Amino acid sequence: WNGEEFRTFRRADGLADDYVYSLLPASDGSIWLGSRGHGVTRCTLEPGGRLGNCRVFTSADGLGHNSIRAIAEDRDGTLYFATRGGGLARFDGESFTCLTAADGLPDNDLYALLTTRDGRELLVGSSSGIGICPLPEAHPCRLVRESNGLADDDVHSLFEDREGSLWVGSEGGISRLVRRDLWSYGEAEGLPDRQVYALAADGAGGIWVGTLAGLGHLTFGPDGKPSSRIWRRDSGLPANWVWAVLKSRRGELWLGTEEGLSRLLPNGDFETLNTADGLAANYVVSLFEDRTGAIWVGAID
Repeated sequence: WNGEEFRTFRRADGLADDYVYSLLPASDGSIWLGSRGHGVTRCTLEPGGRLGNCRVFTSADGLGHNSIRAIAEDRDGTLYFATRGGGLARFDGESFTCLTAADGLPDNDLYALLTTRDGRELLVGSSSGIGICPLPEAHPCRLVRESNGLADDDVHSLFEDREGSLWVGSEGGISRLVRRDLWSYGEAEGLPDRQVYALAADGAGGIWVGTLAGLGHLTFGPDGKPSSRIWRRDSGLPANWVWAVLKSRRGELWLGTEEGLSRLLPNGDFETLNTADGLAANYVVSLFEDRTGAIWVGAID
């Protein structure tokens, strides 16, 4: 989405599969797209917005598993891939190295990745809590789990706000990690649902939360007490399941739902784009803004 129209890419254009689980426009200008069960594709963006030089990497090339749930990049350009049951794969530009629970990861079944802005750590979200891993080695990791105060061990999303707080979205709500202090928030604190799949900062100290029962916006008073507002289908969302949330550099809030891509307008209404507008599929599971301001949308049929 370039602000005016969609350009759609499929397997026929070089992708490993039409099911785009995760995506990352890398610092070198390449585009990486993770699939569900068919590996990860690296392409270049050619003049005119076409994809070129696409290559698919699979377990035969060193990935621990062919389902790629999340992709992250560190300051040196090294790429990290969270796989479904195969641990973490690290790509240095030439080859893959795999890390597993035996190397200090919280689990081999990984969902989310985040490199911190200071470039010192990689956060790994899994079905057994999070690992805070030193870069560039990415192991061993400091583990944070429900037993340490995490809302739930089943982690789906990670985010760092402008103050450096680390936010964790899980099956039990959201948790905020500041140095070694941890606070958790659930439905009692105003979330629309305890199952959290997406997080984004609002730019003013609050946080947008995508759940399986709508969109929540949490703000915090001087005493740290949260207040919230909730949007669901009956308040304009095309669907209650919000899988992805992106706050663009233009200040626009984009939402990936099971019924299309939505944008929250200044008047509080939602504008929804779907296949009739050129979207590849209506079930949107991942969003990313590249350095040109284009919005990349990962969707599944």
